[in-house]
Amino acid sequence: MHQDAPYFHAFNLFNDRVGPMRFKKLLGYFGTIQKAWLESDGQSLVAAGIEEDLAREIAARRPQINLEQEMEKLTKEKIGIITLLDKHYPRLLKEIYDPPYIMYIRGELKTEDEFGLGVVGTRKLSNYGRQATDHISGDLAQAGLTIISGLAHGIDTVAHLAALRNKGRTIAVVGSSIDNQSIFPPSNRRLAEYVSQSGAVLSEYP
Repeated sequence: MHQDAPYFHAFNLFNDRVGPMRFKKLLGYFGTIQKAWLESDGQSLVAAGIEEDLAREIAARRPQINLEQEMEKLTKEKIGIITLLDKHYPRLLKEIYDPPYIMYIRGELKTEDEFGLGVVGTRKLSNYGRQATDHISGDLAQAGLTIISGLAHGIDTVAHLAALRNKGRTIAVVGSSIDNQSIFPPSNRRLAEYVSQSGAVLSEYP
């Protein structure tokens, strides 16, 4: 974990409003995210390019955020942080137009995960869809590809389970927080735990 990870997390707590472009502005103006968090006030945040209403909100709420407690909560949930400054940040993800500056992870990413296959599909799957997904995902996982999906009902679930059953790696990229109570759908909380043991569960959400 990068030494500035707690400060990336702190800015990421503001209603999902500090995304890649605003992180880029903060780094460009302050030099480090730690300095941006510890030394900024509303005026300097505006000077960095942050909108006035968000700058005021950050300045007002910052004294109320206990970063030590925040990191303890993440540790309790076995959640780590990956920032764009980390050496093990996914190489291919870094090449997209606006890569996320912070991601939360349960589990572990490995170099071999770059050789992976994204599986997406309907939540209301047919029998054929179930069989085809199970067969293709299972065979490819057994051949060494990492199966990547979204942990949703339907095709996603079948793909993850096929990879796990064939002792392969699988990654779930989700649109929610990844603490146990926030995993959606709730029926896949146990699956999320299995995925984190054979790959990783990832999210941009705090």
